[in-house]
Amino acid sequence: SLMYNGHGPTILAHAAGFISVNSTMALSAMHHGCPVLAFGDCFYRIPGLAAPGRNVAALDSFWAEPPAVDHDMYLRFRALLLQETQINGSFYQPRFYPAMAAAVVARLRRDGLAAKYQSAPVAVRPWLDVPLVSGVPAE
Repeated sequence: SLMYNGHGPTILAHAAGFISVNSTMALSAMHHGCPVLAFGDCFYRIPGLAAPGRNVAALDSFWAEPPAVDHDMYLRFRALLLQETQINGSFYQPRFYPAMAAAVVARLRRDGLAAKYQSAPVAVRPWLDVPLVSGVPAE
């Protein structure tokens, strides 16, 4: 049966499978060991994480035998995403802005990209000159 709302982790922990076009909710499905069928060109459509969906036959095959999520592969994939693409913070809470900006600058410095952004908007430029100690701004 279909569900339209509810507590995502609880639903995914008990679902037979998750079908996605390009939803990041698929990452939560993988986390909970729920098989994923990905119809879109999404970054997580990788064998062992999500089965590729291209047509109705793929859908039928998926429901007939949902492929298990390779949990070790998921953990490595998640660690890579967190390390390379995510920065903790909240766009909705201004008190997090300084730490987020510092983390962005640290990432740019780590990857050798800070020099490319010297012409960044005025609000960002001061952060490029903040000395860092262990990856965070020095006080």
